[in-house]
Amino acid sequence: MLSDKKLYLVKLKGLHGTGGGSIDFGNTYVIAPDETSAYMTVKYFVEKEGLGFTNERVLDSIKLIADAYRYTQCGTLLMFSEQSELNIKEAA
Repeated sequence: MLSDKKLYLVKLKGLHGTGGGSIDFGNTYVIAPDETSAYMTVKYFVEKEGLGFTNERVLDSIKLIADAYRYTQCGTLLMFSEQSELNIKEAA
């Protein structure tokens, strides 16, 4: 269900790139149902890819950016373009 999805900004202690077109893996946007899932998604990816050192993969912060729930408390609504009905799902 799309209404339980949220957009998070997951910040790690390191992996912020070195310039010259490098990807900033230390600041990653993730669509997930909760903060734990968002962090675990990033952590799994950087570990699987062997990016950085262990101390660079440590969580610095997680910020809720947007929520697909119409009456979100975070102040920003997350919409999906592929929805054929309403872009906003109300709670049942």
